[in-house]
Parts: sequence; C-alpha cells; structure tokens
Amino acid sequence: MSETITAQIAVQVKCHFKVSPEEVFAAWLNPKWIGQWLIATSTEGEELVRTEIDARVGGRFSFLVQRRGNPPVDHTGSYLQLDKPRRLAFTWGTGRDKNWDSRVAVDFERTATGTALVLTHELPSVQWLEFAPSTAEAWTRKLLALTKILAGR
Repeated sequence: MSETITAQIAVQVKCHFKVSPEEVFAAWLNPKWIGQWLIATSTEGEELVRTEIDARVGGRFSFLVQRRGNPPVDHTGSYLQLDKPRRLAFTWGTGRDKNWDSRVAVDFERTATGTALVLTHELPSVQWLEFAPSTAEAWTRKLLALTKILAGR
C-alpha cells in the first residue's frame, strides 16, 4: 500500500488484492459490502443508515451515515464512468458542505497474483489542500478493510 499527494491537489492510493479485478470492482457497487468497508471504517460508532446505488453512468449513490449521535452525513455522488472491470469514476461529496464536490477515479489492473488498484481522488480546489493527508489516510484505511473482506470470501 502506498500514498502520494501531488501538486495538482490529487491524492493517490495504491493497493494490491489477491482476487480478480471483477471481484474488486463488484465490491464498489454492492450495497452489502459498501457498509462493511467504504463507510464503516472511518470511526468507531459509525453506522450506515441507508444505502442507495444506481450503478450506471449518470446514476447516483447516497450513503447516509450516523456518527456517535451527531447529525447524519449523506455521502453522495454520481457515476461518471463504469468500465467493468477496468475503471470506475464518480463524484464524491456530502450534503453537509456544498463546496465539497470532488472526483474519484479507481483503476483496476489484472496482475499475476490478483489486482493492482490505483485510486486517485481529485480535491475540488486549493482550499482543500490541507485535507489531502487525511484523505489519503482515509482511503488507505478503507482499502485495507476491503482487502480483508475480499480475502475472507
């Protein structure tokens, strides 16, 4: 696992999985799995209240998350590209902050031992540069959780 923060305000995280690209790609669109790795890995006491996924280009997703008695946060976005099993791209934001609408691209490459994944999260503007390290750390934590889930299948 490695992380890179570029001058273009893009965070890049790389991870290797010992399963096929098809299996890794599917985990990004499966509502049951999303709650186990994408959302429920940020903090303890976090609960995925609602999941909506319309997995098509132009389709939207919504992951409503409750954190330790705080008001729920709705993680939302729309799918920009679904090229199974090579690339998935989407916008990423929250209902809480209208100035945060970033883009995420996830590239999947078949290797001799599974799948090499490269995730690139483009932050919306230079004002978000200070969040680059925590964004890289959060994606790293999420992808590590996904490796465990896929390894246990």
